[in-house]
Amino acid sequence: MQDIINGIGSTESLRKILSPYDDPRVLLVSGKNSFKLSGAKTAIDTALKNYKYTHFYDFQVNPQIEDVEEGVRIARSNGINLIVAIGGGSVLDMAKLIKACFDESHDVESIIKGLSVIVNPNIPLIAIPTTAGSGSESTHFAVAYINKDKFSVADDCLMPNNVILDGLLCISATKYQKTCNALDALAQGIESMWAVNSNINSREIAHEAVLNCFKNINDYVNDTNKNAEISQIALEAANLAGQAINISKTTAPHAWSYAISTNYNLPHGHAVWITLPKIFVIHAEFSETGLSSNELKEAMVKLKLILGISSKTNITEYFNKFLKDMDIAFDLSADFNLTDDEKLILSKSVNQERLLNNPVVFNEAQINKIFNLF
Repeated sequence: MQDIINGIGSTESLRKILSPYDDPRVLLVSGKNSFKLSGAKTAIDTALKNYKYTHFYDFQVNPQIEDVEEGVRIARSNGINLIVAIGGGSVLDMAKLIKACFDESHDVESIIKGLSVIVNPNIPLIAIPTTAGSGSESTHFAVAYINKDKFSVADDCLMPNNVILDGLLCISATKYQKTCNALDALAQGIESMWAVNSNINSREIAHEAVLNCFKNINDYVNDTNKNAEISQIALEAANLAGQAINISKTTAPHAWSYAISTNYNLPHGHAVWITLPKIFVIHAEFSETGLSSNELKEAMVKLKLILGISSKTNITEYFNKFLKDMDIAFDLSADFNLTDDEKLILSKSVNQERLLNNPVVFNEAQINKIFNLF
């Protein structure tokens, strides 16, 4: 059972979490610049003052196999027996990947590609997010890349043992960073509500995540006063979205987001919303037919209610305004000047596992609509 500590200033509780461990040899995994800018360094320096630790931070935003191999080498050579990860989703994923590949019976590439079974090294993992977005601190999977190919590594042992949610660590992000993070959390909540693999529990958690994220998103994104209470709400909403997708996993918008993010250097949360609005429209139309499942119908009714979408609302115009108000470019033709050939390539660059978790199987005409191909 994961232990989650919430609250402004709760990073101080790390010392208490570490106190029961005898002779902990800690691997501290963090971002490069965000570690200082978020205020995490000051809190961590205090918490780890009396402990021996090794700091790993020199890796790319989207974890590459070479970075994972280096992290594993450092962890093994220093006899690590505990991991503290503090940062955004990529940092938390990196910590999970190091744990997944720590055992020397298999090489890193075979683990990432799913060719070898993960051997649990029984190394406790403590996760402290500094962004209100991915919810990776409460999921049992991580993303890794080999060149531009994305792989998902999953195992129950990758679920962090302890989580600290401290809103103070999220207030230093830029407006665009906060927007992308909040949009990622909102998307995960929305997708979890309609996912094929959802269940009653995940849909309830996702509903609360979408409700809290949507109510708070404008305050969080536009906060210039570094209000920790607003950040705390956003962080806890993102964590709920993470808990939900841990059960249901994500769907079509995420399935296409990886190629968009990789090929056009867009943050993950931004990339997801290139396709989500049009997919939402298709789901809304499909939910009104007799072919729709009861779960999709119920999900769309609840989502429309939360988002304030009535029967008279033009959903396309609604999301266009929503994204424009947040200064998020979304049109592949008008905003990104992509040719039809480039859009066609993107439409075929999809994660099939995530696409199969979508409640609607898209036909060619629907895919063309999603990618502005006519």
